[in-house]
Amino acid sequence: MAQIYSDELKATLSSNTFDMFDAESSESKTLNDAISNFVDSTKEKLTGTQYDTFRSQFEKFSEALAVRMALAASLGAAIKEAIQLLVDYIGEDTSLDSSKLEEYKQERQTCANSIDSLKGMLSATHQVERDGVMVTEAKYNSAEINQKIAIAEETLAELDRIIAKVEGLDAVYAKAESILAGAFSQIDGFKSNVSSISPNGLYSYSIA
Repeated sequence: MAQIYSDELKATLSSNTFDMFDAESSESKTLNDAISNFVDSTKEKLTGTQYDTFRSQFEKFSEALAVRMALAASLGAAIKEAIQLLVDYIGEDTSLDSSKLEEYKQERQTCANSIDSLKGMLSATHQVERDGVMVTEAKYNSAEINQKIAIAEETLAELDRIIAKVEGLDAVYAKAESILAGAFSQIDGFKSNVSSISPNGLYSYSIA
């Protein structure tokens, strides 16, 4: 069962969440550039097997940072895409809750029954005496009844709209979850990439 609120979705889109991803990508790029500059600038000045080994380790970190930058951008884009998908779907409604589907359907049936009853009242007649003569007249004021029917039909149309929208909510929500799952699945790959970098005996590396 899916439940979404327009104000919460829009608040998330306008929050600083995505700035954090941009900052993460920018910081990773700054560090990556520093590592690349160090590796390039020491190739001629610091020579030998030991220095080559250190540079090799730095290059592995540089590759990991490149993945981290791409991952930050990918996660930010995926979160924004998923939320925007729900924002577009909810439209002008304030909230949608698929658990209320049966409740809406019951309300629709009640509304439809009321319309049928009102239309039946339009043809209802009774006998009244006019100038000593019994005549058949409409039992109810047709103008009032037609006005009630019009209001009820507007309500019915709105219920049909909401029902159709709620019926489609779970599928849209599942699509949003799929977008996020695809992006977050890349995190495991990044962790594996970092874990595969073997440190020397003096240092250990961890993912913050």
